[in-house]
Amino acid sequence: MINLLPPHIKKERRYEALNRQTMFVGELSFAVLVLLCGLLLVEVWFAESESKKISQRIAGVLERAEARQTNQFQQDLQIFRKEVDRLNLNQAQKPDTFHLMQKIIQRIPRRILMTHLSVDMPAKQALLSGVAATRSDLLALKSAIEDGGVFHITQFPLANLLQENDIKFSISLAFDQSPSL
Repeated sequence: MINLLPPHIKKERRYEALNRQTMFVGELSFAVLVLLCGLLLVEVWFAESESKKISQRIAGVLERAEARQTNQFQQDLQIFRKEVDRLNLNQAQKPDTFHLMQKIIQRIPRRILMTHLSVDMPAKQALLSGVAATRSDLLALKSAIEDGGVFHITQFPLANLLQENDIKFSISLAFDQSPSL
């Protein structure tokens, strides 16, 4: 087919055809863009709803965990209170043990390292073990215990006095009455 139209009309028609094609591509691109924006909005809405659901689940889990911890804390607190009550009852039944040990400890000179102290209240006996820096420190301990009037040394091995320095010792004590405050 031969086109006998003048060149300027041919040019105009080509220009119009190109213009229509460009408009079609532009409209198609715009439609695709609007469709993608719509899909993106739906995705954002879906992500927000999922985020809210997850936040609610996390809040529920945290509340349950906190409730469990609170219950466990209350149970531990009850056990602790029972133990304190039991210890208070024991202390009320044996009030002099602490004061007796305190009286013994007060009589120990500075250069004596006490390693063991046990008190048997029913038998009215005590055992004191430790290390004295020198023999004179050990003799000072012996004098301090005897001078107090509450304790009587029942066993003070002479082997304690054989060394000059760093003397390991063990002394058995007896007491007649509970020391007064």
